[in-house]
Formats: sequence, structure tokens, C-alpha cells
Amino acid sequence: MSTQSDIAELYTAFFNRAPDADGLAYWVGELDAGTISLEQIANNWVEAQPEGQAKYPDSLSTDAFITAIYGNVLSRSADSAGMAYWQAQLDSGAISRDVFVAAIINGAKSNTSAQGQLDATLLSNKASVGIAFADKGLNDVNLAANVLTSVTANANTLTATLDLIKLVPSNAAGQTPAVLTALNNAVTNVANLIKNSPGELSDLATYLNTVAANVSSATNLTTLFTSINTKVVAAQTNPAALDNPSTQASDDVTTATPSTTPTGPTTPTIPTFTVTEGTNADAGKFTVGAQNGNVTLSSANGELTFKAVTGTEVKIAASAVTQGLVIGNTTLTMSSAVLDELSTTITNNNIISLAPSTPVVITGTVSSNSKVALTDTSLTAAQLLRFDAEVSLARLDVSAVASVTGSASDLLTAYTAVSITGLGNEAVTVTDTASLSLLASVDVRTTGLFTVTSVADNASALVADTTYINGAIPVTLTGTATVAQLTAIDAKTTGLLTFTSITDTASNLITDTTYVTNIANAVDLTVSNSASLAQLATIATKTTGTLTVTSVADTAANLLVDTTYVNGAVAVTVSDSASLADLATIDAKTTGALTVTSVTDTAADLLVDTTYVNGAVAVTVTDSASLADLATIDAKTTGTVTVTSVTDTASALAADTLYINGAIPVSV
Repeated sequence: MSTQSDIAELYTAFFNRAPDADGLAYWVGELDAGTISLEQIANNWVEAQPEGQAKYPDSLSTDAFITAIYGNVLSRSADSAGMAYWQAQLDSGAISRDVFVAAIINGAKSNTSAQGQLDATLLSNKASVGIAFADKGLNDVNLAANVLTSVTANANTLTATLDLIKLVPSNAAGQTPAVLTALNNAVTNVANLIKNSPGELSDLATYLNTVAANVSSATNLTTLFTSINTKVVAAQTNPAALDNPSTQASDDVTTATPSTTPTGPTTPTIPTFTVTEGTNADAGKFTVGAQNGNVTLSSANGELTFKAVTGTEVKIAASAVTQGLVIGNTTLTMSSAVLDELSTTITNNNIISLAPSTPVVITGTVSSNSKVALTDTSLTAAQLLRFDAEVSLARLDVSAVASVTGSASDLLTAYTAVSITGLGNEAVTVTDTASLSLLASVDVRTTGLFTVTSVADNASALVADTTYINGAIPVTLTGTATVAQLTAIDAKTTGLLTFTSITDTASNLITDTTYVTNIANAVDLTVSNSASLAQLATIATKTTGTLTVTSVADTAANLLVDTTYVNGAVAVTVSDSASLADLATIDAKTTGALTVTSVTDTAADLLVDTTYVNGAVAVTVTDSASLADLATIDAKTTGTVTVTSVTDTASALAADTLYINGAIPVSV
């Protein structure tokens, strides 16, 4: 899509009118120069442009704004679900108003449903009318709004409206108030015909197409528009009013065109076609004349041949072009081989000054109309970028290209380059390994076949993908994945799945026989939960890669003798009851958290401990203790205190209600 079309769509969406000539020229110039993006233009129209602020003030309710944009773009109201969704997005601040407008435009163009295709056609038709209106140099914003009322998704309405605009002279002198008023009345009448007698649109399109084809500079446009308006109004109630449309059109043009006395034919003067070399510092730089129409450039036997639409072709020695070509308001068509030949000649003659830069081969003087068109049907993205760099202040038109190959990053750069035109429906092959988001960014820019060579991304993205991972596409996992994620990804393709890290529970890593088995690949494994030392040892035998342990849970005896896994900052859980000395030994092996479930030790050791007997840790006192000592130990934990034997005075023992029970031995 062209820059003009993009901006014309914005005019339709924001202002519900065709772009005025001055406004379109200004914004196209800004966009082409790279000083502003399409998104920034949309934001500017909402935040800074008087027309936008007047039409959509901050006081305008969200639902009223949504209704207005839907009407502008789609000529209908939002359904209840759509209204609710967009209102929530706008009111919450999740998106701004300019982003919403862009979303409606993009949604209209990408929806493949029957209604979606109608929406896309309507938006395209309105943009086409808008560009035609601006191309006539028209700036009347009221007329700009009215010309869109005669356009629907019906192709006949587009034809009819464009033909009406064609009747208006391109020069300001011919755009008299009478002519513009007649045009305004005509589009109003066509809009009424659409509502009242849509079955007459085909005849109307034929009628106006014939009128536009036969009108001349001698035609009285006021008279002609009067005939047009009379017939369109009549057709709203009389189905026969536009019968034999071609004949009626020819008659109406004849009536509006005064007869003249024929004169003998004159031979038109064809200007001389020139390709002129500069002088002094510009020697070796050739300016291609634009007065004879577009030019085709070919090369053979060391000679360049310039052939314009009219005039005699010009030949110059290829070796003479040492500083490039200059083109004006014209299109210079050639193959990439000719462009390469020119580039080589310039480089060889300017080795010191150019190295290592790419030479400018062709310079335009009218950035919006100077164009270099390549005839190649297949190019690489790297070639597109190089050719774009070799063409300065002019568009690189590659409309002839049917297929493009290259790395994903080069392709995206080429597709987003404002100075490269003609891309959008060619087949694309991505030759390198790319992320899913990068592939999607390229894919959305062409309607042609999109071929992927290899994909690399994180596990979540690869699992969620339903577009690019299929067939025999090789997939590379970046980062780590669970066994379940690897299984899901592997099921999508018969291609090689490359991964270097797995993170999962100990049980899943032990039972897996597909991914945690290839010792040669040295897959790094991370155990995501707490595992026993035996489980870790089993897992370690399945890979020569790094085994990362986050937590170990085992008996004190096993933890004491381990020299492999309990280290660093590994968290440790002692699964059985342990002595304070054993716990201290285990604790010294790691800076990670030590979780204790039960302690078994003497009363004396338990009394002085300030590290492990706390929280809800269960405690077993292994020797005989006094009731006071037991009470002190008991106060350290909310866990169960198991007493082995009590030794105390008779009076204390007699008064105790806590520790002397069951089969507890007692010493007085």
C-alpha cells in the first residue's frame, strides 16, 4: 500500500472526508522524509490538530467516539460486544484514541470473513476516492466530506464517483464555484440513488465512465453536470432513466461540447530526449531528461542505452558514468544487473572516497515522483537494501518482484523502508533461524506464500504457536523447558528439535525416556522441586551436562555423607529426626535454607541451642531431664516434645500435669 493510501485511510477514519490536496501533500512529504511515522500522525491529529480536537474533544464520551469511528471507517455501528470491548480498553487507558483508530483500520483490512472483506473494500474505495480528490488539487473540506457519501463497497459506486471527480479540471482556473457546486450536487444525487435505487448503479457506472472517456477541454462542464444530475435524480424513481447508458452519455457530452470547424491535422512537436553529462566537479554525472516520459535503461557491450517513451534513444559508454545518474519527475526502469554495473563503475573510480560505503548510483530530484523500477522477478532482501542505499531521494520500485529471500531481519528492514515500494504480494522465504515474533512481523507484510526455514524461541512461545512450526521445520529452544513443553513442541514438527536445557520435577526427569537420555548432547538439567539424593544421582546418570539442584530432602544420615549435591546455596530439608551436631554439620555444607522437622538430643544440648529448636520443630529429649528443663525446651517450639525420662523433686513431680504420663520413667 502507498503512503498516500495510508494517509487517505486516516483522513477517512478521523475526519470522515477525503484528504484536501495541501494536507495530503504535507503529510506524505513528512512521512516520506522519515520525520514522522504514521502512528505519530494519528496521535498528532488527536492531540494537536484543531480539526481533530473540534471533532473529538476530551469531553466526548467514549461510546460516542467509538460510534463515530465505526461510522467513518465501516459505515455502520459497533455490535454490543465490540462496543463493550473497546469501551473497556479506552476507559481503562489500555489504549489511546489514536491507537483505537489504527486498530479499526487494521482490523477492517485483515478480517477475512465475508463482512470483513466488505469492510476492507469499503475502506479501500474511500481511500481511492480521497486520493483522486486530492490529486485534482481540491481543498474544500465540505466537498471532501460529501464525495465519500457516494462510495460503498460496491465497485460501481467507486467507478461512478471517480468518474465524477475526473470531470473537474486540474487547474484552479477551471475549478469555478459553478463546477464545484455541480460536482457536490452530483455526488449527493448518487448517494441518494444508492439508498433508493441501488439496482441502477451498474447503468450509472457505465454512463459516467462513457462521459469521462469522451469529455474534452471544449466541453461546457456546467451544461454536462446539469444533464448528469437530471438523469441521476430521475433514475431514483424511473428504472428506465439510465437505459442505454453509453448512448445517453455520448449524446450528453456532444450536447455540452460546442461544435468546431475541423482543421487539418498538425504534427506534434516531440522534444529532444537528452542524457547530459555535468561539467567540472560533476563530470561523470549524467542527468536523464524527463520531458519525454519514463525511461528504460539497458546495457550491452559496454554501452548504456536510454530509451524514453518519445524521442530518439541515447547511448553512452558505461565506463563514462563515474558519478552516477540524476533523474527528475520520471521512472527509470532497468534490471538489477544494470544497477550493479553502474555501482561497480562508480566504486572502481572512487575507491578511496567510498570505502567501505555503498555508492549512490542514482539521485532523484523529486522525491515523491523520481523512481527507479527494477524488472527482476526475484531478489534477496540484502539486494533490496543495497539497491535502496544506491538510490537516493527517489523511490525504489520492485513491483515486478514475485519472490524475495533473505534473513528475517533483512526482510523486515526492507519491508519497512519507506523508500522501497511495490512489495506486498510476493512469495517470501526466510533463510535463517528466526523468532516467532520476527517471523510474524515479516509475514503480515505480504499476502504471498511465506516459507520458514528454522525457528528459535522460548518454550512458551513455541508451545503457543499455531502458524510457523509444522511440517519438517527445525526448532531450536532458547532457554529451558519442561518435559511436557518439549513433548508439545516436538509433536508439531518432524524436523530436528534442538534444546540445551530442561527444567522439571525430579520424578518427571527420572521417568522421561525421550529428552533426558541423550548424554552426547550434554543437556543441562535443573530439578525444580526438592529431591532426594538417590533421585539426584539417578538423574545425573542421564546427562553429561550441568545438573542444577535447587533443593534436597533426605535423611540426616544421607545428607551427612553426601559430597556432591549439598553445597553452594542449595536448600536442604532433613526428613527425619537429627541431633544438633548432625544438623550443624549439614548446615555448614550450604548457605541455603535448612529446614528441620525433628531434633533428637540431650536436654543439656537442647537447652543451649539457639539455632534449630524453634518454630514447630518436634523435639525428642534422649536423657532424663528435670521438669524445669523440659519446660524451657518446650517453650522454644510449638512442635511436639517427646520425653524419655524425668528426674525431679517429689513436690515438683507431684504437681506436674504436663510431662509425667504414659510409661515415662520418673526418678525422685
